[in-house]
Amino acid sequence: MPLAELLEADFAVAEKDRLYRCLDRILEHKQALFVHLRQRWQDLFAAPFDVLLYDLTSTYIEGEGEQIPQARYGYSRDQRFDCKQVVIALVITPEGFPLAYEVMDGNTSDKTTLRAFLDKIEATYGQARRVWVMDRGIPTEAVLAEMRASRREVFYLVGTRRSKIRQYERKWLDRPWQKVREAVEVILFAEEGELYVLAKSEGRRLKERAMRRKKVARLLWKLRAMRRSCPRRDQLLLRLGAAKKEAGGAARFVQVQVPPEGQPVTRQSFHFQVDKPKLQKAEAQDGHYLLRSNLVGDNPAVLWERYVQLTHIEAAFKTLKSELGIRPLYHQLGPRVAGHPEEASASPSAGTDAPSGVGETGHPPDAGRLAADHGRAQLGDAPLHAAGARPVDLAPSPESLAAVATASAHQSPVERIPPRSPPAVVPTFLICSLKTNDLG
Repeated sequence: MPLAELLEADFAVAEKDRLYRCLDRILEHKQALFVHLRQRWQDLFAAPFDVLLYDLTSTYIEGEGEQIPQARYGYSRDQRFDCKQVVIALVITPEGFPLAYEVMDGNTSDKTTLRAFLDKIEATYGQARRVWVMDRGIPTEAVLAEMRASRREVFYLVGTRRSKIRQYERKWLDRPWQKVREAVEVILFAEEGELYVLAKSEGRRLKERAMRRKKVARLLWKLRAMRRSCPRRDQLLLRLGAAKKEAGGAARFVQVQVPPEGQPVTRQSFHFQVDKPKLQKAEAQDGHYLLRSNLVGDNPAVLWERYVQLTHIEAAFKTLKSELGIRPLYHQLGPRVAGHPEEASASPSAGTDAPSGVGETGHPPDAGRLAADHGRAQLGDAPLHAAGARPVDLAPSPESLAAVATASAHQSPVERIPPRSPPAVVPTFLICSLKTNDLG
């Protein structure tokens, strides 16, 4: 029987503004709501809560947001630096069950949030053995030292910067690799009371290599177009700057020589080439991750699986911003901005409970597998394949990139880049029902 007949009312009772006013009332019961939901999930699904994934995102606000205290200009993950924003911190389990969220000022630094959330989770759910899995930019060395020195069972698993791999090269260079999955190998070593896990993923290596070569190839085609048209020097510099900005870090692998000021731009004065030694050196580090943890006695395979589950919280953020509509925020009242993420984060389970797919190729199944045939790879395209496919390293090699750079300007114009196929990844959701009398 339709809901309208049961209530003897039309859909006006569920009109958008009425629902938002309901959220205003629920907001003051946020902590009690999450405690209730956690107990329900544990009763219904026997869900464990000993491993917590923690990450932050931002969403921008349409309008001035003058009545929103948290609205600030800051680093925008949506690339909307022209708009005020708020930062949203979320704690979920690997199965996708949210435990807490917080709406913070838009200029909040990630590094300043962890200590407060450690206290918040403990105050809400009590002391327990918990493992916090985070990205490398969230914890500070001071907070990690506090977690190691704490008498409570508070553990962490975080990534490190690529520079750490070279820093500890003497520690792992002569150690044997241990195979923990079909395409994942690890090396373990201890340093100052921490366990370091150097992981090498073949699938991730292929993906990173394909992404970099795709950007390099696109930059080379734009440079070839500039070399054919020979614009004025000031126009050349503008176009060159735009091309390098789009290429990002891949621009450092292409050496560009522009004519000095006052000289015309010709095919002889403007030239470029791929820095193959630098490109090959970067590719040698592709697919390598250095994880650090105070879980000294844990299985390295388990540590690797836990770390790659961070993609689940990234999927949750994607769902919050798309299907659940928190990007952008059109609210102009502070409580509405704080209440909208509560309705969104407390209802779906954006993670997947299938870590079994993780490790077949060494990176999470939700990550697109970049692969392309040789022809399309030379055109800079790397379509996303289905989640179960094994990636194939058919991206352009440094030699082929160098060939593109040095190709004659009299060749036929470069074909259009074929459109990228959409990823075959469908997030799954768990809609949790909640009756009003369950809150007492």
